[in-house]
Amino acid sequence: MSLRSTLVILLALVLILPVVKALPPGSVVLDVPYVHQVYDVPEWFDGRYSCGPTSIVMVLAYWKVIEPWPFEASMPYKHTSEYGRYVCCIFKVGDFVFDKGEVDASRKTKGYGVHGFTYIPGAGMSWQKAVDLFKIFGFQSYIDYSPTFEELKREIDNGYPVLMSTQLTKAGHIVVAVGYTPDGCIIVNDPAGDKNRGSYFNYYGKQVVYDWPGVNKGHVNLNKVKAFIIVHPTENLKKAIPVSERPEEEDGINVKTWVSLAIIIAAVCLIIYLGVREKLKATRPI
Repeated sequence: MSLRSTLVILLALVLILPVVKALPPGSVVLDVPYVHQVYDVPEWFDGRYSCGPTSIVMVLAYWKVIEPWPFEASMPYKHTSEYGRYVCCIFKVGDFVFDKGEVDASRKTKGYGVHGFTYIPGAGMSWQKAVDLFKIFGFQSYIDYSPTFEELKREIDNGYPVLMSTQLTKAGHIVVAVGYTPDGCIIVNDPAGDKNRGSYFNYYGKQVVYDWPGVNKGHVNLNKVKAFIIVHPTENLKKAIPVSERPEEEDGINVKTWVSLAIIIAAVCLIIYLGVREKLKATRPI
C-alpha cells in the first residue's frame, strides 16, 4: 500500500470514527452506554424522530435491565450496536410485551419496542408513557416540570442519569444528562450526535458538553429545559427479554402469506412458460 493510500485511509478514519472528548477538569460524569437514534437502530427503522425512545434505552442499559441484543450496523461505518434494537423491536418485561407499533419518521414503517410504546405521531414521545415504561421495569419515576441545575447535580451525584426535554431544536429534543462541569455546563448523551459540530446526525453524541440556559461558555445552549424525567432504581427491577425484530404480521398481511403468494406466482409463471414452450414446439415446422 502506498503512502498516499495510507494517508487517505487514516484521514477517512479520523473523519468518521468517534473521538474521546477531553472533559474539563473537575467534571462529574456517569458512564452511560451511548445509542444513536439513526445509526444504532436496524436499517429498516427511520429513527430521526426517536430521540426520546433512544434516550430511554440508554438509561435502561445503564441500569442493566436490558442485555446486549447485538447486530451489525453499517452507518456511519460498520460497528456492532448492542442496544439499538430495543428502540424499535419487540421485547417483553415479565408478562408485558412491547409489541405496539407506531410509525417511524418515514411514516411508512412501524417501530415497536420503546418507540411503539411511547411515541405519539406528530407530537413525539409522551413523557407520561416514558414514566409508565420505567414503572413496568420496576423503577420509581416521575416528571419534574420545574427542573433546576442544582437538582440535576444532586441526581448525577447520586448516580442517577436524567432524561431531559430541551429546546436544542425548534421542535424540542430529548437527551440524557450524564454529568456536569464545574463551570455550570451540562454533559449529555445526545442521541442525535454533537450539535457543537454544526449540525445533527453525526456520531459524536457521547458525553457532549452543552451550555445550561443562562450560561455562556462557548457551547451550544440548551435554550430551555422543559422537564426532567427522574428515574430511580428499586429492589424490584425486572429485566427485558428480546422477542423479535418485528411481528410476522405487518399492516394486516402475514409475512408467511407473502412468501406463499410469491411461491404460487412463481409456480403459475413456470406452468405458463412450459405450456407456451410446448405449444411452440407443436406448431414448429418439421
